[in-house]
Amino acid sequence: MSRPDGLPARHRALLYRGPRDFTGAIGPFICAGLAARQPVLVAVPAGQLALIRRDLGADYQAVQVADAGDFYQTLGRATRTVVEWLRAHTAPGRAARVVAEQDLAGRAETDIAAYLRAEAAANVIYQPYAVSVLCPFNVSSLPEGVLHDAQRTHPELAREGVVASSPLYSDPAQFVRERSVTAGPPRSAASIGFGVPGDLSGVRRFLRAELAAAGVAGEAAQALVIAVGEVVSNALAHGQPPRRLWVYSDQGKLVCHVQDGGPGPDDPLSPYLVPEPHALRGQGLWLARQVADSVELASDATGTHVRVLARLPFGNGDQPAAAR
Repeated sequence: MSRPDGLPARHRALLYRGPRDFTGAIGPFICAGLAARQPVLVAVPAGQLALIRRDLGADYQAVQVADAGDFYQTLGRATRTVVEWLRAHTAPGRAARVVAEQDLAGRAETDIAAYLRAEAAANVIYQPYAVSVLCPFNVSSLPEGVLHDAQRTHPELAREGVVASSPLYSDPAQFVRERSVTAGPPRSAASIGFGVPGDLSGVRRFLRAELAAAGVAGEAAQALVIAVGEVVSNALAHGQPPRRLWVYSDQGKLVCHVQDGGPGPDDPLSPYLVPEPHALRGQGLWLARQVADSVELASDATGTHVRVLARLPFGNGDQPAAAR
């Protein structure tokens, strides 16, 4: 990736093994940015922050940091936070650096797949900004398939002190399309059909009742009702009949599954792109990604499927910790 003004915009995966390997790559990356007077944002797990603090010493105070456990409450919020930070800290002739790592070890397959789709989309999201982004992946704790896809979603690869173009890098839209296969709802799932805007109130009542039965209440329930309502509105505005919403649980996740008979958006990256602050379109799926753990969008012979997934128990209403 590169900007017209010539400043590099790189998205690099760091495949590291152990604390020494981690700090041996992260420390020089951060220090080079500080030496060039570039703002640096670091969002990594708490244990990694401790390693960086110890390695940087007094320079640590010049870095804006966030605990990944707070930062990645949802992928949509994390993306929004990074983009807002870039808008504030980059300009023509002024570059920035970001280190971002979510702890993927032990996470559900749906969570990991959502993270890797977001990593692919990041290649387009970061394009307008003069930024170098380093994404660490722990070789010691992650499955081979995750490490393979880390190389597919990052144009550059750092491993054992060597930086090179990733030979496995894939077109972001192609990767997201390949990784967006959505399972159909179970036969036992509660569901409601809808076809006209006047059906929205009934859909919301149905959804509130299903959320209450799943133990989701208060602000958390209201946030999901709004988010899923946006997906339903999208299906009404842009989809085709038949249209239906199912609610069910799957592997510890509450799933709100919206289907319509249309072909879906032409661009599989569209749900990941950050809309302009005053944009009138493109807000629906984006809003859902702010609330839910992940949002899956896929099309098949039966139409377009959008699954809004939230971990159970869901919702304490917290916002992600701002970079500090």
